[in-house]
Amino acid sequence: MNALIDSINRLRFKQRNHQAGSFYLEQAKEFSKKIQGDIDSFDRGLVTAIKKGEFPGKLYQEILAAFMPDYEKDLFRFYQNQQFFILFRFLQYPFRYGLDAYVKPYERGLSLLSGKARVLEYGCGVPYGLIETLRKGKSNIEAICLVDLDLLHMDFTEHLIRRLAPSIPLEVHRLRNTEEIFEVSNSYNFFFGKDIFEHLYDPEEKLRGLMAKACDEAICYFDFRDHGEKMHQHVSPNIGHLSIKMEELGFKKRGLIKVTTEFSRGIS
Repeated sequence: MNALIDSINRLRFKQRNHQAGSFYLEQAKEFSKKIQGDIDSFDRGLVTAIKKGEFPGKLYQEILAAFMPDYEKDLFRFYQNQQFFILFRFLQYPFRYGLDAYVKPYERGLSLLSGKARVLEYGCGVPYGLIETLRKGKSNIEAICLVDLDLLHMDFTEHLIRRLAPSIPLEVHRLRNTEEIFEVSNSYNFFFGKDIFEHLYDPEEKLRGLMAKACDEAICYFDFRDHGEKMHQHVSPNIGHLSIKMEELGFKKRGLIKVTTEFSRGIS
């Protein structure tokens, strides 16, 4: 009986992921049309490669590492040279892994806030949790701030969010240096950052800067997993100590929600 239930749950999980992935693929086609790309590329094998999880860009990253001996001094150029493969990977994500690691923190965090949510996504990539929340159409989000490198996936993300929530104020910071100091114009009470701090030379400094913009009542979901060996863009692979820094900044560690750690201030 348990085996049958597990099988049904796996099927539902796969179907849910396929539905979500199909949405992002359709939006990618719309984005391609918007920027006057070749829409027929999707039918010439691109959709199949995305759904099957093929990734031709891994070796390309190795080529860049081999022939850019100073790439760590200019990580933006390293990412810029593979920005099309990066978007390709983002489109694969729902099919390969599912979106629970992004969606579950949003479901929980938005339910804990006493008022409207002001969301800041740091290193947002394609912010699936935010987008899936907006797709439902019944969120309490009143403002959004996105911070990431000035790459193709940010164009796609901004296209998507402005389409889904044109009435919500959107502040976008497009960085051309991974260490760039940026100034947000407002305070925020919901923070999300997954797969980002290991890409920074001074993650603690960036964390302090982010938390300086936190409201008295705030909920945060950050991925502080150690990544072990330093490899390519993971210039600070061991970041577990950032949990201690959050507590020093006045936030209470509440436990894991999928792969992100939940921290709160002013929330019982």
